[in-house]
Amino acid sequence: EPTANLDSQSTEQLMILLKKMNQTSGLTVLFSSHDERLLQHIDRTITLNDGVLQPIGSKEKKHEMA
Repeated sequence: EPTANLDSQSTEQLMILLKKMNQTSGLTVLFSSHDERLLQHIDRTITLNDGVLQPIGSKEKKHEMA
């Protein structure tokens, strides 16, 4: 959880940086988090439920589930 010990401003700055790196260089970023506020920054999610990976979902589908 790369944002676990960050304040909200630093979290926002990190997420903007990661998104920019993804858009400009095609960098794929994979991380885990329990912070649902980060959903606004992501394009796809993979959910682990009771040790089983759930299907990959789009941001829109994840927001519906939240």
